Amino acid sequence: MRAFLSRPWLHFMLLGALLYAVMSSVFPEPMPQLGPPAESRLVLMSDNFFELTRRRPNETEWASLIDRELREELLFREAVGHQLHLRDSAVAQRLILNMRFLDSDTSLSDSELVQQGLALRMHLTDEVIRRRLVQVMERLLAASASIAPPTESVLLERWEANQDEYVVPERYSFAQVFLPSERAAEREEIGSVISQGDLSAVEARQLGGPFLAGFEFDTRSIAQLQRQFGTQFVAAFVASEKRTDSWVGPLASTYGLHWLYIRDVTPERLRPLDEVRVKIERSWRAEQESAAVDTAVARLMAKYEVRRS
Repeated sequence: MRAFLSRPWLHFMLLGALLYAVMSSVFPEPMPQLGPPAESRLVLMSDNFFELTRRRPNETEWASLIDRELREELLFREAVGHQLHLRDSAVAQRLILNMRFLDSDTSLSDSELVQQGLALRMHLTDEVIRRRLVQVMERLLAASASIAPPTESVLLERWEANQDEYVVPERYSFAQVFLPSERAAEREEIGSVISQGDLSAVEARQLGGPFLAGFEFDTRSIAQLQRQFGTQFVAAFVASEKRTDSWVGPLASTYGLHWLYIRDVTPERLRPLDEVRVKIERSWRAEQESAAVDTAVARLMAKYEVRRS
């Protein structure tokens, strides 16, 4: 104790440390500020929304756009802070492209152009580079998360809960005879010849006219037929009785009339778990990675003073 009292410098050190601790607790180091988005970013956000929806965002949508902008700004800052822009080939190529656009006659090498672009801080203002670095940072956060593979029970539960996604619809294979609209007067005559059943599908085809998409259609679903022939055709097709090795028609479409020779009908079936296992695993992992990124973003966001306006 006597030795301590005889050393005034030690008193000052202890008193200084005590004052620093008190000041740090009473007046903590201010957090870095995130936001509010710059006016130019707000205009870009609003214009992009209008291009997609042909209207301006409402209050709730605008708040969501602000949150997304702050999230991207955070990820962009973190990416630059980790110097990801110095290690990404896509960023380098973008800088080279920008620099050659500014001076098409430059004699500088690609590496020199990259360094010049970085010196001009072009990586901080280029929108393409910004989006790229945000994506790279998201992938880095997802990759750093420890995600165990899904268990068999998880895969089975997801398969059972989403079986509508794994149903292979009924499919039809058929040949057609096509009668264009300008030959509608021949409908009865051609229909009579076809109904007699004396001609094969290939022979019957000669009675009609050419069809751009062809005459043979294999394993087509109702959705595919609707895209190919239209709603009117599909409605009549669904309502018809479809038996293998028999004719259906005539069915009207925007093109004309169609007689279909049904070669095969493949019944609807539910794809078993083993057949869609990889798809379910991929979907599950994507969800887990997205959640991991959201958690990491929330943790990083807590280090900032966030200002939305």
